[in-house]
Amino acid sequence: MDAYRKTISIENGKITAGFPFTDEVSNLKDNFNIAFRRLQNLLRSLQGDKEKYSMYNETFLSYLREGIIEEAKDNSNRVATFYLPHRHVWTPSKSTQLRVVFDASSHAKDELSLNDVIYEGHSLTPLIHEVLLQFRTHLYT
Repeated sequence: MDAYRKTISIENGKITAGFPFTDEVSNLKDNFNIAFRRLQNLLRSLQGDKEKYSMYNETFLSYLREGIIEEAKDNSNRVATFYLPHRHVWTPSKSTQLRVVFDASSHAKDELSLNDVIYEGHSLTPLIHEVLLQFRTHLYT
């Protein structure tokens, strides 16, 4: 965790931090082919609906402008790089009709995912039996 703490900085009023990687990060393999195939399938599915395609494109352009994502550079020297596959969730009844969902659990067979090499941290959600016991002891009544 000391290595993680060293990645925390404040730049132009923004707090930035790296990922809290475990020691297994060195075992994370390049997943370009998986991510590229998923992108091709996604674009094919969006081709028939210009509205969704336009919204998806605008979302990614805003992510680029805001510095949330960066354009993948040519990686012809094949340095091990992990690409984050993504998909869309379409909910017309909500104010944000189209959401982008990134898939950090994506991995090839018998390989690690990005989620596998990041510290899990503690659950911030109370366990149901703890809530019920506190209710029974009249802490919330």
